[in-house]
Amino acid sequence: MFRQLAFLLFILFTQAIYANWKTNFYTDDSPYYQQVTKDGFSQIIRVHENYCHDLKSIRIEFQNSKIFPFEKLHQSPMNLYGLDTSDFCWYKATVRDLNLNEPQKNKFVIVLEDSQNTFFLGEIKDSILPAKRLMTSKTDIAWMTPGTQGANLVLGGGVLFKVWGPNAQLVELYINKGQNKINMQSDSDQLNPLQNHIAYVSNANEKTTYHYQFVVNGEYEKVEIDEQHHQTAIKIDPMAREITYQCKGALINNYKDVYGVVSQIPKFNWEFDHYIKSFTSISKNNNWIIYQLWPLTFNPHITNDGPLSGTFQSIIEKIDYLSGLGINAVELLPINEFRFDVSWGYMLDSLRLIEKTYGSPKELMNLSDKLHQRGIKLVLDIVLNHVNNTLIRDPLSPTNFSTKYYNGDTGWGPKPRFESPMVKKWIIDSLIGLIRDYHIDGFRFDMIKYIYQDNDKAYLFLQELTQLLKIINPEIHLMAEELPDNVWTTYPVSEKGLGFDSQWNDNFKNFFEKDLDEYKNDHRLFDAGKLVGALHGYSNHENFKFGLPERTVNYLGSHDFIGNRDPIIRVVSDYYATERVGNETFFRVKPLSDNIDLPRKFKLIHNDFTHSFIKLAYGILFTKPGNILFFQGEELASDINIQNEWSYIKAVNNIPTQDIDRRRYISDHKMLWEYLDPKSYSELHFLNDTEVKLFKGHHQFIKDMISFRNNYPGIGSFDVFNLRTSHNGSVITYQLKSEDNDFFIILNFGNDMNAAWITFPGSSTTWWREVINSSVEEYGGSSSLYTNVIDQLGERNNLVRLQGPSIIIFKKIPRPQINVQLYFMSDLGNWISHESFKLLQSQEDFVYELKLAIPTDGVYEFKLATHNWSIELGSANEHTYYSLDYGQLSYQPFKPNVKVLLEKGNYSFTFNIRTFGYTFKKK
Repeated sequence: MFRQLAFLLFILFTQAIYANWKTNFYTDDSPYYQQVTKDGFSQIIRVHENYCHDLKSIRIEFQNSKIFPFEKLHQSPMNLYGLDTSDFCWYKATVRDLNLNEPQKNKFVIVLEDSQNTFFLGEIKDSILPAKRLMTSKTDIAWMTPGTQGANLVLGGGVLFKVWGPNAQLVELYINKGQNKINMQSDSDQLNPLQNHIAYVSNANEKTTYHYQFVVNGEYEKVEIDEQHHQTAIKIDPMAREITYQCKGALINNYKDVYGVVSQIPKFNWEFDHYIKSFTSISKNNNWIIYQLWPLTFNPHITNDGPLSGTFQSIIEKIDYLSGLGINAVELLPINEFRFDVSWGYMLDSLRLIEKTYGSPKELMNLSDKLHQRGIKLVLDIVLNHVNNTLIRDPLSPTNFSTKYYNGDTGWGPKPRFESPMVKKWIIDSLIGLIRDYHIDGFRFDMIKYIYQDNDKAYLFLQELTQLLKIINPEIHLMAEELPDNVWTTYPVSEKGLGFDSQWNDNFKNFFEKDLDEYKNDHRLFDAGKLVGALHGYSNHENFKFGLPERTVNYLGSHDFIGNRDPIIRVVSDYYATERVGNETFFRVKPLSDNIDLPRKFKLIHNDFTHSFIKLAYGILFTKPGNILFFQGEELASDINIQNEWSYIKAVNNIPTQDIDRRRYISDHKMLWEYLDPKSYSELHFLNDTEVKLFKGHHQFIKDMISFRNNYPGIGSFDVFNLRTSHNGSVITYQLKSEDNDFFIILNFGNDMNAAWITFPGSSTTWWREVINSSVEEYGGSSSLYTNVIDQLGERNNLVRLQGPSIIIFKKIPRPQINVQLYFMSDLGNWISHESFKLLQSQEDFVYELKLAIPTDGVYEFKLATHNWSIELGSANEHTYYSLDYGQLSYQPFKPNVKVLLEKGNYSFTFNIRTFGYTFKKK
């Protein structure tokens, strides 16, 4: 029995050893880890320093039994973004004497041997995780060949081309725009799902153009490329870093005269990676404040011929602005190569190529570095659920949705075959390349439900993908759009979840998109229960919770919300207008472009009510625990209803027949910088000073709410609590917590309330101070009438001034006070503030006082008020002609003067902020 127990413990112990080093090593065939030479290659492996001694040997072993050992390096041979390379042991093997054009003789595995067993690392087969690719038998592995998928620049000269072609008897490589044909060599003597075709071309170099043609069943594999039913056998490398073409877009519904271009990672001097490492408000609390940015329209340059496309460089020109907002992340709408010159980017044609109209790879690197300099992380929007076939050119047709790359259609485009090992490799190589090449800090994955729906293998792939990307960059943040919300999206893989860090919280967004149809200035009714449910953090998934709030990304506007519905300011406005282009009529995209009765229509959108409401809405967003996202221009009260590119082309039977009106598209959608300073733009000459304040006030409010979240990042880590409704559902209150700070939030969806009784939380020793009030003049309000300048006591009903709509944030404080200077206003001083009538804090707790000299016996009237009467406290008793030497004041505005009978003499006037009582004590 003892021997059996000892043997079991021994097995468990050795398994733990294997798990340690197996889950802490990494290598791949990218240029970072593998460099191809004219007669071989070098390979690098990393192992975490805690487990280096667990490995006895590492070597490369070929099918022909040649062996090349790895040697330990004295230091890291590379810098990898997001990875502290000093935490690892690095090993390198150098392989020579290969003929690169004989791939069947160049098959190899990496052998890792510890004290107990020998493991073989082969090509991706069933799993993309290095640890799961380790096998204890060579018969279970897929042998590798030198080079990664694509065009490998070879050290010493030439290019190694490698393309996946499982069904092709022959793949022809054409270089120099088809002038030279080369028959590629297969790495297998028979067709198999992992078959690659390889050619080393010694006279090819950087900028050499190339494409492929596949021979299947004795003839070229062709695909239809336009509405005229033209076919082509030309295929573009899915892993090409660069392409060239004469034109692309709707006219031809594809790319004309397109070729891949041999290219390498540009050299770039990264200066500011260390800035982002020291930036902790995200990493410590997951307090992401994300600015969703559309590069095309964010800052397009304007010329005499109209606007140009926005670029990476034009974004850099506005980094001061972005930094000034206080955001800590920028999410770019998809920047992969897309079909049209102008687009949202979701109709992408490549996972690897960067859209040329936005700029070069080096310019994207520069943007990333400049953002990092300001402590702003860079997130890319990634679309995997559909990728167009316009470059890959698999033999898809209206009746055939199953090819080597694709398996089905989403309605937006063909769906990749996620169960295929080589499709998985295409995806991971593309994403890993983006992280390493451009120092990316996060990905937002578009509609992941359409990846794994009815496909268990695709679900497993997503689980492994999130794990692998964390191996590449442990700090990367992975967001998912999963509509409706699914709690399993953000559960750890160990709990059978998908392992994403956060997911878009559409249940929260849906309240603003779907439940405010009837909410207008003269009809302020809504279902408070739906907002309460959304604030609690529940998903649409059968009322299960997401888990920690930091697993959510909360938003009101996004490209989809604004495109599918409207910007929130238009949702609650009385504005409705259409525009007509040719024979098509659709909602007006840009109200400012309407030259018929513009002032009246514009003010239907921008008025006291709509601006008050959007401040309330964004106040809710920024007090919702979890991460925050908002779309470009929302901080400016943008009113653009964005449209995707398909609305700007003429179509017959949904097939484009003409290119997009590019200038009109950009002009309609460009960021409304005019709203940042309306007085500076002649188009807005009809706005008066009060109306201009609405825009400036909204912008300042958003900045202050961002500052609020940055100052209290822990808000994202605790659910709201003590959530209540009152005043027939028009008022909602709740509490927030951030480390040692407590906040009490009041939302008013109703009308103005001069005196609303609100139950404040806490005990009889708890005090609350107003720190943000959306109705104040600084935020575009008409007055400070609805501010609450005296700290409020907990565990009781307090009288609060509430403008409607508005949000007020109170913070728990240790000692109460009056937060503005109040004066004793009376007929003694002709109702004007004087220095001698200042109310000052006394030595006694909660008490303010001043000295008064009463010249004659009589009845005197007074109020406490600010110097400009924006706040005043009158009598709490409206039925007494005059009081004696004590009484009570009211915080409700427009109360009558206090009338008090006093004798001639010197008095000490006191006011108690706990009871609102006053006294006159004669000396």
